[in-house]
Amino acid sequence: MADIPSNFLLDPTPHEEAAAWIKDKPVVSREVFNAMVPELRARAFLVTGIEDANVAGEVRDIIAKLPAGQSWEKTKKELVAKLGPWLSADDPEKKAAKARAELMLRTHGFQAYQVAQHRVMREQEDVLPYWQYLTLDDEKVRPGHAALNLKVAPANAPFWHDHSPPWQWGCRCRKVALLEDEVEEMQAEDAKLPPERQRVFSKAGLALAEQGRIYNRAGQQLDIKSDRQKGKTDGYVFDPDALTLPLSSLQGRYDAVTWGEFEAGMKASKLDDGRSVWGWLNGEAVPATKPGKPTAQVKTAAPVKPVEAAKGEPGKGKLDLSDLDHVKDREVAPVLPHVEHVTRPAESIQAPSRAEPTARGVEAGKPVAAVKPAKTASSVRPYMNQMEIEDLATEQVNRMSTDEIKTAALGLAEERKLAKVTRDAVSRSRGKGEARSLAIQARMKAIRVEMEAAQRDLAARGKTSTLPEPDDSDLVKVPQI
Repeated sequence: MADIPSNFLLDPTPHEEAAAWIKDKPVVSREVFNAMVPELRARAFLVTGIEDANVAGEVRDIIAKLPAGQSWEKTKKELVAKLGPWLSADDPEKKAAKARAELMLRTHGFQAYQVAQHRVMREQEDVLPYWQYLTLDDEKVRPGHAALNLKVAPANAPFWHDHSPPWQWGCRCRKVALLEDEVEEMQAEDAKLPPERQRVFSKAGLALAEQGRIYNRAGQQLDIKSDRQKGKTDGYVFDPDALTLPLSSLQGRYDAVTWGEFEAGMKASKLDDGRSVWGWLNGEAVPATKPGKPTAQVKTAAPVKPVEAAKGEPGKGKLDLSDLDHVKDREVAPVLPHVEHVTRPAESIQAPSRAEPTARGVEAGKPVAAVKPAKTASSVRPYMNQMEIEDLATEQVNRMSTDEIKTAALGLAEERKLAKVTRDAVSRSRGKGEARSLAIQARMKAIRVEMEAAQRDLAARGKTSTLPEPDDSDLVKVPQI
């Protein structure tokens, strides 16, 4: 059996910013969490069913190991061990603890990566003023999310406050940044299509989407309201902008009475380090110990014994999925456990996962030299989850020329026997739109083939990997509520 190629990466790649975002979340009580305005709850940490703040902090720190570089399976194993006494005390199989561990890793991990990416996209907004919504384009995508696939809106549109992925429980979608030239070409290519099939939102279409409604490609109107738009005070809210906005800017979204009650509650609530929650939200530094005096030894409170919940009663001691009615019978979305994070000069930063820039103001008749990032060794690993595969495929397509993208896309179009009109659209769009989407899918297919070969090599050598399986078998089925 041939040796495994040296360019297979068997170790996870850390993402320090995402890890720090999780680790910096303070543990708060349920009362404080519920009193926070929904946009800010993702900045705090709470574990339903665990009353001991020390244990909740340890759970948070374990989750932060995932983007710090620890493998998915090892992190999940540690988390199950920590949650087990609270959620699965009488269950030797620890089903509830395993389900909660999976849910927490995917939710907090995916949010952390998306917040880090969102910050980069905001910094590049003057150069890349449009954002495009992308799904994984498979059978698990919800109808409302599928209707948003490929849709483009200005980066400063209010639409993104309610629909920045992951904007619902289990959402696996993402967004990418685009140049103005790219958007103009999309508009020209789609000019003869009906509005619901055009990628760039019209003014009326965007206004409708911001109200929580959209027409799919078949012309059916769908509800895409977020929990905040539905008025669910205890619902799921993820607005990356609100997580970094000064409170004074966020205040304008609320009436005086609501904001006053929130402010009073946060000023009256204290964190373990002595700061008020209001001070923490406003960036107040952690109090420093006085020089010349030894740091007081903080006594760790005795762990609170897990409370046995009454049979059939959601809450303490058992997995509480009562707030997940969005995902009945739906598999929880995978989180990309490890993303390459490279520090590089600001002038060299490019938006992740976007087509090559289209040059403006170039003399007619002269070819434009495409600036590509340097090619790197393949980072295919024997075991990768769906999100890792899709991200790697996107990275590889980013390094392709427009002709290479077109060739890969047309090859997959022919293989799937897609309609001639689709193949014609691919031929016209080259590095954008349909061609780009199909090229990414083609690369995902090729990556899976490489993974299978590596897995066979590992099996022949008698080796195993601590990384998760590439298929969706590790996803949690959320039970009917």
